[in-house]
Amino acid sequence: MKPVCSLVLLFVFAPWAQAADPIKQRVQKFVKELESESSGERRRAASELRKMGSLAKDAAPALAKLLGDESLWVTDEVVKALKAMAPDSIEPVAKMLKSRSTVARIHAAELLEHWGERAAEQLKLMLPALKDEDQRVRLPVARTIGKFGEPAAPGCYRLLTARNADHREAAAIALAGIGPATFTKLRTTLKGRNDYGRAGAAVALGY
Repeated sequence: MKPVCSLVLLFVFAPWAQAADPIKQRVQKFVKELESESSGERRRAASELRKMGSLAKDAAPALAKLLGDESLWVTDEVVKALKAMAPDSIEPVAKMLKSRSTVARIHAAELLEHWGERAAEQLKLMLPALKDEDQRVRLPVARTIGKFGEPAAPGCYRLLTARNADHREAAAIALAGIGPATFTKLRTTLKGRNDYGRAGAAVALGY
């Protein structure tokens, strides 16, 4: 009887499985098209994935890699698609803060600022970006981290004593955004012996 039962179950559930496959197949098709040499085809694929929203969440990593695309038309559509897939797209975007492409890092920073507190789980990926060489990456990331509250403060304190003034400024902006919870430690740092720390604390308290 067991073989018969297995056949019955196969006939009952097979149509359902086939019905679910088209969505996955469409996503895979458009992900493949994201690799096209044609910017028009890449843009169209990103647009179609945007329309699918969260159903196309598996495409988020592939889309995030196109944040540095040479075509502005493509990146514009990619950004829209990633917004439509949030929160599933937030981590892949945060990982792009390590990209060698400055354009990709800038778009990633702007997207994370757009998501604000929703990106809090990506703090570890975001803290190193406070030292990015480009202020168009550093500052949006700093403002975003400032929305994460007190749990984000320790990583910022460590950077507040950096020799690089730009890095200190980014940490200061983040700490200023976190607010009153940081004031006591900042005032203590302001009275300390570390010149860099005093400078950073002064900036933070001045925001």
